[in-house]
Amino acid sequence: MKIWQSTGFTCGPAALMMALRAVCPDYGACPVDEFMIWREANTVFMGEGHPGCGPYGLALAAVRRGARAAIWLSQRHNMFAATLEDSCQSQIMHMVEQRDLADAENAGVVIIERSFLLRDVLGEAAGAVLLLVKDSSGVDDHWIVLVPEGQDGWVVFDPDQTAGHTEVNVTALERRLPDHRAAIFLRRP
Repeated sequence: MKIWQSTGFTCGPAALMMALRAVCPDYGACPVDEFMIWREANTVFMGEGHPGCGPYGLALAAVRRGARAAIWLSQRHNMFAATLEDSCQSQIMHMVEQRDLADAENAGVVIIERSFLLRDVLGEAAGAVLLLVKDSSGVDDHWIVLVPEGQDGWVVFDPDQTAGHTEVNVTALERRLPDHRAAIFLRRP
């Protein structure tokens, strides 16, 4: 079940691959898929270095691989704009985000803008969930995956093996939610 991200910028693809394994029995994760998903879902710019992945692109990549997807967002537009100081880069990121949003809606991804807490996510989820949190340093955004276990249990997988843990206490996880929240719900097709 666990898939480790192989770079500092592919937590989204690695989390998505784990979630797909949980909801799509025929999904065959392979190492190159981590980078194919990243190419499909990255935000073009994000702070310094390689960009991470946005919720619209990740949901769209999930649909392309056979899952049904829905997204909850605390803000629908310019989610990662604060990571950029260059206005040209912000405009490009916004343009790509708008295209990903349109493509996701056209692919049947349900997108809901709302405020939410972790308990709301756990109450809604019927399959795997990708959740945007702050990384273990509390600085950068980071994608993890929650998978149901048993009647009311959840296992939280962090694709970053350098974080020092792979399963996280759900109560502690609530404190890691950023102000700009995103949850991607995946279900079987």
